Amino acid sequence: MHRNVLLITIALLVGVFLGFQLRDYTMPEGAAGHAGMRRPGGDGRIDAGRTDGWRLKGEVGSPPGRAGDDSAPKDLEAVVAELTNTSGANRKFADMEPLIRQWAKMDPKGAYLHYKTFPEGEMKMGAMGVIASELAAKDPQFLATELANMPASRSRRGLIQELAQAWGQADVQRAYAWAQGLTEDPGRHDALAIICAQWAREDPRQAAAKIDGVADRDFKTSLIATVAEQWGAQDPAAAVRWASALPESEKSLAVASLIEAWAHTDPPGAASYVTQLPAGEMQNRSAMAVVASWAAQDPGATAAWVLQFPDDTLRENGIRETVKDWISVNADDALGWTEKLPDGANKDIALASFADNAAYWSPERAAAVVGAIRDPKRREDATENTLRSWVEIDPASAKRWLAASDVPDQLRTRLQALFQN
Repeated sequence: MHRNVLLITIALLVGVFLGFQLRDYTMPEGAAGHAGMRRPGGDGRIDAGRTDGWRLKGEVGSPPGRAGDDSAPKDLEAVVAELTNTSGANRKFADMEPLIRQWAKMDPKGAYLHYKTFPEGEMKMGAMGVIASELAAKDPQFLATELANMPASRSRRGLIQELAQAWGQADVQRAYAWAQGLTEDPGRHDALAIICAQWAREDPRQAAAKIDGVADRDFKTSLIATVAEQWGAQDPAAAVRWASALPESEKSLAVASLIEAWAHTDPPGAASYVTQLPAGEMQNRSAMAVVASWAAQDPGATAAWVLQFPDDTLRENGIRETVKDWISVNADDALGWTEKLPDGANKDIALASFADNAAYWSPERAAAVVGAIRDPKRREDATENTLRSWVEIDPASAKRWLAASDVPDQLRTRLQALFQN
């Protein structure tokens, strides 16, 4: 019995001793008697490669003196300043981004004022982009005031774009008024383009009302296209009425843009409208806009439609575009449709388009098609285009094909020169 008591006593003493030894490693940082403790790292410094130990203000489990009290922003600023010291070796924005993002969420103005003093470069551009998204959402007027007094730079242009994006989403009319006031400012065009695009998505009718007040020709063109595209996707009939009332110089662009958006959701409806337009540039642009959208969705229906185009040039462009898109969906079906066409110009155009596009991924298949083209000029052009691609992929096979092919002597001489480059 005495022996058991002795063993228990020894165990208790060992436990007490180990408890005192381990106390220094288990007490939280900042506790009494351990205010000078650092995160283990071997050299007593903060581990700059880790940011996961720093929590946002008020987060459960925040270490005393770091987060959860009024001193957190100041302490975090000190850490960020240490990590982003420009004298440090190989400091990259990507390494500090998580910590900078935390600072921006906690105190965007403080973070902005800190990086505002940095020289232009990767760190300033990256940090300002992170901070601007937070600051623009919380206090856009502060950032607008800062930008008014900031010299031109890459980071300033980035800030303007971030502010336009965030402010345009929160209050598009106030954002537009701010951007309009950026007279003689190189960032004005960027800001207006971003805000108007947002406005067009939210209310294309209101955005359209601003077009007449735009003096800059390039921006006005961009705005017309943006409004037409958004309105055409949302309410094609209303968009058509608006576009029809525009001056002739603007109507063609607007109609083509809204038709392209309309064709994404209702290709047959858009195609039907195009056939009612007067013959000319506006109809041609609109027709090709439908083809660009419809061919990716239903190339067979698109092909049947383009064959009805009365204008030779428009029909050729439509066939070429349709075959190009069809090949990316199903090359066998595209070739099958092409080969079933009656002999003539339409078939030659379709075969040439197939060969031109197939040459990039299967020059052997393209070469097998070119011989069926009846028009000599189209056949020679398609043969040369095919061989040019083939030489880049497999010159030996291309040379054997040319040697066995029945091509005119003049063309053969020109094609043989491709192997000498």
